[in-house]
Amino acid sequence: MIFDKVYPKYKNKPIVPTKDAAFELLHISISLEDISEILDKGIECSTGKRKENVCEVGLQRGRYFLKAVVVEKEDRFLLIHVGRLTFSKGLKKKLKSGGKNVG
Repeated sequence: MIFDKVYPKYKNKPIVPTKDAAFELLHISISLEDISEILDKGIECSTGKRKENVCEVGLQRGRYFLKAVVVEKEDRFLLIHVGRLTFSKGLKKKLKSGGKNVG
């Protein structure tokens, strides 16, 4: 498949961004390789209930918390949202109490 040669992979499936997610990547200046790292090393950080095949993962990088939301399809992971949050004390407490390691 054409995705295999262009996009980085997570669990042997390419990570393909939506148009909106691609703009978000540009806005916060991170790459798809960074998203692959977030998915590999990050923790589950969904703030609400999500559908079964949707995964929300975050990773601390410096003073920021980077968050990626992906949907698992048959042949790829579809990146639907990327966010960058300032790492506050409240966020630290929440992550320590309930974060599960994904990678």
